[in-house]
Amino acid sequence: MNSCEAAQYLTPQGVLIAEVGLSKASLVEQYPDMPFLWLDFQYGGEGVFLLTAEQLPQF
Repeated sequence: MNSCEAAQYLTPQGVLIAEVGLSKASLVEQYPDMPFLWLDFQYGGEGVFLLTAEQLPQF
């Protein structure tokens, strides 16, 4: 599912949270203007982002 498809399933106040793991660099390269909010975890880990429903239709 891409971000445009995901937007169809979210309420206007919804959020998309996705884990991309080691694909983070590739994703950022493919979508350089996407306003990813990369989440930090207390005990480590990376590659999880959040986008709001409002941000998704822009891309």
